[in-house]
Amino acid sequence: MEYTQLGNTNISVSKVCLGTMTFGDQNTEDEAHEQLDYALAQGINFIDTAEMYPVPPKAETFTRTETIIGPWLKKQARDKIVLGSKVAGRNRYMPWIRNGDDSLTPVNIRSAVEDSLKRLRPPNLAGAPPTARAVRTVASQSCNGSLDSALDGRPHRCVTSMGFG
Repeated sequence: MEYTQLGNTNISVSKVCLGTMTFGDQNTEDEAHEQLDYALAQGINFIDTAEMYPVPPKAETFTRTETIIGPWLKKQARDKIVLGSKVAGRNRYMPWIRNGDDSLTPVNIRSAVEDSLKRLRPPNLAGAPPTARAVRTVASQSCNGSLDSALDGRPHRCVTSMGFG
């Protein structure tokens, strides 16, 4: 597997990223865990997800992919996985996102990040769940502080995923 540096951080990610947008609709939890195990065995350390997954987006499956990844992630070595997730933005056809308030305000972005962290339950060194502050450090290093800007209400131009590494 070939690896590359993530932005201007010292985090090394596989050039192949495993997308998980089918986990929880087209794939069962067991199948998803098998695919994650296989990807990891092949050297893939970069996993993509989003709060709106699986697709196609539906109220009854919203956030299911992150919920499926969480138990698997909890069993993995922290230094082996880089996980990116995304906050869902405005979409009038998805009123179930954050109870209909899908605007990307600092409060909603922080809430979405914290909710994703609860679902994903990523491992960490201290044993306590990471917070948006820990995620913000990676985003700041890799994307000129865009998550900091979004959470602090300042304008930003760079879109970033939260990363765990």
